[in-house]
Amino acid sequence: MMPYLKANNYLHKLNNRDQDVIIFRPYWAIVAITLFFPFEDFILKWLPFSNRLYSISRFGSEAFLLVTLAVVVLNRIWKRLPLRRTPIDVLLGCFILIAAISIFLNDASFLRALINLNALLRYLAIYYIIVNLNINESETRKLIKIMVVIAIVESFIGIMQHLFGISRFWFPRETDFEVAGFKKEFVILKSGVEIGAAIGTFGWSVSLAFYILINSIILLGIIFGNSQLSTKKRTLIYIILTIFLSVILFTYSRITFFAIIFAFPLMLVYSGKKIALLKLLFMLIFLFSILLFISVLGDKTVGINYIREKKEYANPVDHIRMIFSEEYFIRKKEGRQWILQEVGKTVLGSGSLIGFSADDETAKKKIVDHSKGALKRLISFTTFEDVYWVAMLSYFGFIGLGLFIWILYRLYCCSKLVGKYAKNYIFRSIGLYMTVYIALSFLLNFINRPFENRISSYYFWLFAGLVMTEYYRIKLSLNNIKRS
Repeated sequence: MMPYLKANNYLHKLNNRDQDVIIFRPYWAIVAITLFFPFEDFILKWLPFSNRLYSISRFGSEAFLLVTLAVVVLNRIWKRLPLRRTPIDVLLGCFILIAAISIFLNDASFLRALINLNALLRYLAIYYIIVNLNINESETRKLIKIMVVIAIVESFIGIMQHLFGISRFWFPRETDFEVAGFKKEFVILKSGVEIGAAIGTFGWSVSLAFYILINSIILLGIIFGNSQLSTKKRTLIYIILTIFLSVILFTYSRITFFAIIFAFPLMLVYSGKKIALLKLLFMLIFLFSILLFISVLGDKTVGINYIREKKEYANPVDHIRMIFSEEYFIRKKEGRQWILQEVGKTVLGSGSLIGFSADDETAKKKIVDHSKGALKRLISFTTFEDVYWVAMLSYFGFIGLGLFIWILYRLYCCSKLVGKYAKNYIFRSIGLYMTVYIALSFLLNFINRPFENRISSYYFWLFAGLVMTEYYRIKLSLNNIKRS
């Protein structure tokens, strides 16, 4: 314990030195963005801006983070403090280099490729801000409290939206401003939303689902990462988790619902609670068996007829059960399954080491060429990136995708170490959260875009930074043990 405290005190002194010449504390910039981010689209829609300024203002949070990072870096240089190195720096550099080479060799649109690459790495700045700030336990706890309180507020908004419907008051603002052929098109404005679906203030049900999922796994991390949690607090957290689970159902996001269900056994695995895991698995198998029995053998009143939910209301439970319907399988066969099987097979068969560039138009054309025209409809296929592993293999090739998976693996290993050895429960909880979330992301990335979605991406890199801060403390304490 003493070496860890020495490491913590050492980092605290460095942190105080970091702040001597800064007009504002960068930590409060992180707090401000964390507070603002869930309400960003809802707030910006009311500003009296032209479409052009409105579209540009949506990059305001990213620009603010880049300015904050510049302040942190310049301050450390001024104080002659080295920039903090992390286990993924070289891998990230190599990944960006491969992406750049791919753009050049494929003669792709640089601006379109840059916009697409930015969508994947746009919140990397928050990672390096946190890594170089030495955020302590109290400050970390404050960030998590802010997130959970906002999630509770969003949950009640979502419940009201499900019960009473969504008015255009909650919709994002439409814009026709384009950059390099890219136009921000909100899904809810372009193709509508399921009747009864909750969107909160995010303007999209999937973003609300991701935000609630993130907070749910964090709370699970607190339950399993804090052995001294009182019964009263534990009960309160379970009540909040029940509300969160209901809201995820109300978003009509099946994959997010299954993700939170899988998060429970994963959390038990990584927290070392094997007996509880066996009990939970038995209960889940039992419940799934009942659901399958009702779905397959039930009559029409409780059956699995497919409902077009943007035209007709389906309750959230029926929405989950519809995955067993014949029409659902047909629709998926023509959509994600086609991308995974046909497009994925063609991309694998191309053997491209560096991909076809992050410019989606160039990548699609190259894939069609490799298929000798068989995949012609891919050109107009709007949900190409929904199977994001296939999209990433297309953009960055075997080398680029391998580097990205290696980055995730390094973050996973560091998170696992923090979840196991952190002395403070708040960092153990964050370590458990990141371990579980990275494991889940491998599943999510087949059906959605967890690393590209604005909400998911921001909090992924935020917590990755917090994990690395604690990882650095643990390394310092281990070095102190070796010296003593």
